[in-house]
Amino acid sequence: MACSKIFSGDLPELLINRLWCRLAIPLLWEDPFSIPTGNSHFIRIFLRNLNDDDKKKLIEYKINIDLIPSNILFNYPNYIKCLNTWKIFHFIEKWIKSIKSKSSIKLDDDDQPSLNSLNSDKMKEISKIIYNSILKYENNIINLRTFEIILIRGIDHDYFNDILELLLQNRNLILNIKNLKLSFNGIINTNLIYDFLKFLYNNCKTISILYFHYKLNYDDFLILKYFSQLILSQQNLEKILFEKFQFDDFQALLQISGDYLENIGLLTSNKSKFQLLEIIIKYCKNIKFFDLPGFDSQNIYLSIDLIKIFNNHLNYIIIDFDRLHILNHSNDEIIKLSSIILQELGQILPIKLEYLDLSLSINDDNLFELFLKNSQNTFIKKLLINNKIQSGIRSGIQSGIRSGIQSRIQSGIQSGIQSGNDNILFFIKEYIMKKKKINYFAFRIEDNSIEKSKDLFSMKDEVKIFESYDIKVQNYGDLKIQHYYSYIEEMY
Repeated sequence: MACSKIFSGDLPELLINRLWCRLAIPLLWEDPFSIPTGNSHFIRIFLRNLNDDDKKKLIEYKINIDLIPSNILFNYPNYIKCLNTWKIFHFIEKWIKSIKSKSSIKLDDDDQPSLNSLNSDKMKEISKIIYNSILKYENNIINLRTFEIILIRGIDHDYFNDILELLLQNRNLILNIKNLKLSFNGIINTNLIYDFLKFLYNNCKTISILYFHYKLNYDDFLILKYFSQLILSQQNLEKILFEKFQFDDFQALLQISGDYLENIGLLTSNKSKFQLLEIIIKYCKNIKFFDLPGFDSQNIYLSIDLIKIFNNHLNYIIIDFDRLHILNHSNDEIIKLSSIILQELGQILPIKLEYLDLSLSINDDNLFELFLKNSQNTFIKKLLINNKIQSGIRSGIQSGIRSGIQSRIQSGIQSGIQSGNDNILFFIKEYIMKKKKINYFAFRIEDNSIEKSKDLFSMKDEVKIFESYDIKVQNYGDLKIQHYYSYIEEMY
């Protein structure tokens, strides 16, 4: 990380290289723990301010403290603008492993200190020393703009109390942050979360993007209370993103944050989904991402209303009838719900969409053609279509059963699938491909009854036809947003 080159030659060469150092160092140190490098030894710079007790502990583990620089060319930590706690943990472990591999310590000798187990109490102790040294006040991290606290593993949770203690000692660390990401996975001491949220709303007023991921299996009134106070305390809040966040009183939160809420994915029961959709329509104004995984005859019309209302803001729409395994619906009901989507959706789509993913049972070619006709004025950067229950299957099966011939069943299924999906593909070419209304396309035929799927991406001749219109065909699974988190990460 440091510019430490022995220059040879005249003074101009030295000055030029020094200038390049001054230009490069701020960029390299803006987010140092995100740089994919095999060299994790820049951590030593943070150890300059260790106290004598901590230095003694490092010496006990045969870590050569003479490697810690006494002087540095620049105030490197001052350039840091982004910190991610999980990445810091990762770099520390990586650095300790590199020290261990070069150490002369006999790992099988019980009388010697051991760096062999990253889960040992002693390893936690040494990792904690290094971790705490990074966030110390003396390191002068005063220009932090993005702070991400990510707790995934058990050892990450062990550090959370230390994070809070260090922040209490060094309030300047979060004084000017713009982007705050809090991700708590697994079981954690909720009192620590309460204290942390209270600390945030009392000491940080500059957040513009807030992302809160709280994966627990129960609702928590105090989390709602303190999170709401954090929202209200901010002076420039623009976006709030939360995931796997369960509130008994969701309406209270939306009354506070509805103006900021942009992303909605409703992984819940159909009854709850209906209630949430009503609240969202009432209090929200700027929905850009809408994911409806599973629907029934009630919430499908509310979802259509939501798309109409937020037409000017929506960029991402995902509609999938069985993501919640709603396979107890009859085929007729599934086909009916899919038909409603095809009838209503095309005429209410925004003029431009980044992403549209439809996973339906397309049983009526004419309705699908109607959908494409109605959506001709919409440009869709990424279009995904998954036909889950194929047209012609039931008639083929019934015909085969009546004749008592097993081969007729399979033939009826295959011909029905091929005929229906050939028509779908034909309409896509006519209304979308030839008019160049998309940039990326994925089309999958999924037949649960025979556990067989077919992807357009595997049909090389068809792929070439789309490519001739500057449309890139991709595998459905690759193009699909598998999780809200993928979208949030990209946006965040």
